[in-house]
Amino acid sequence: MCKSYAVFVFVFAVIFVLSFPTQAAVKVDWETNVLYSDVTGDSAFAWDAGFQITGDWSLGNDWAFFLRDKVGLNSFDRDWNNCLERFYLQYQGESYRVKIGRQTVVWGIGWIFRPTDLLTPMQSYKEEETRPGKDLFTYTQATSPLTMFELVAGEDTIAIRSDWRVDEINLRILGMTLPGGANILGFDFQGGLAGFYGEAYYQWFNHFRYGKPVIMLGCKKVLGNNNLLFIEYYRNESLNVSQNYLGAGIQIPWDELTSFDVISLYDMDSNEVVLIGMVSLQLSDSLDLKASISVDSGSSIALGLQSKFYF
Repeated sequence: MCKSYAVFVFVFAVIFVLSFPTQAAVKVDWETNVLYSDVTGDSAFAWDAGFQITGDWSLGNDWAFFLRDKVGLNSFDRDWNNCLERFYLQYQGESYRVKIGRQTVVWGIGWIFRPTDLLTPMQSYKEEETRPGKDLFTYTQATSPLTMFELVAGEDTIAIRSDWRVDEINLRILGMTLPGGANILGFDFQGGLAGFYGEAYYQWFNHFRYGKPVIMLGCKKVLGNNNLLFIEYYRNESLNVSQNYLGAGIQIPWDELTSFDVISLYDMDSNEVVLIGMVSLQLSDSLDLKASISVDSGSSIALGLQSKFYF
C-alpha cells in the first residue's frame, strides 16, 4: 500500500502515534540504503532513504495495535512516497491469538532456503523487515502444551498449519491455496536428530498428479564461541526452470555489537558459485550499520550499505 501522497499520510501517522505516548512503544528512524552492482561490465548504482515510524500500542489487557509506516525517496522515483507496511489489530486470549490487518506470516525454518515461507516471504537473508505486509486474518490456537493450530486467510489466500512436538522434534504440517490457483501440501521438522532439519511441499494447480515437489534438507552445528555453521540442499521442480542448489554458511557473533555472516551458494546445474559476506555493527545506541558484498563466478559483484539512525 504505497501512495504518492506520502507526506500527508506520514504526518498523520506521526500525530496518531504522539496522541497516545504512554500506551505505546514507539520509535522513529532514518534509514539509508546504497547498492552498487557490476554485472559483466554493466555497472549500476541505486539508493533509497527515508523516515520510518513504528508503534506498538497496548489497548488494555488483551488488545494491541501495531503500525509501521515509511516515507522516503529512491533513485528511480524522485518523488516522496509513503508505504504503510504494517497496520493490524491483535487480540490475545488465554490460549489463542487473533490478528486482522496488514501483517506478516513467518513460516519455514531454513537459514538460506525457506520453501514453505510462501505467504509473506522474506526478501533478503536475515532481513525480517523486508517481508511485504498483506491484508490478512490470522488465528493461532494452542490446542495443548505441545500442539498448536494456525489459520491464515485473505487476499485470495487460505492456509492452515498444525504443530506437534514429539520428544525433541517439532513437526508441522501445512496446506495452502494461493493466488493464481496454486494448491500446496507441505511440512517442516527440526529439533533433535543431531542438528538435521528440513521442509518440503508439493504444489499442483488443476490436477494433483501433475504437481511438483520442492524440498530443503539442512544440518546445523554450534561451534566454539557460539559460531553457527549450517549446510542446506534445495531442490525445486515446481518452476519451468529446475533449481538445484547447495548452500553453506557461518554466523559469527564477534561481540555484543558486531556480527559477521559468510554464505556460499553453489548451483549444481550450472556449476556457478556465489559468495556473500555481511557485517552488522551497532556503532552507538542510535546508529546501526550493515555492509554486504556478493561475488559470483561470472565476475559479477554487488556492494550494499545500510545505515539506521534512531531518534
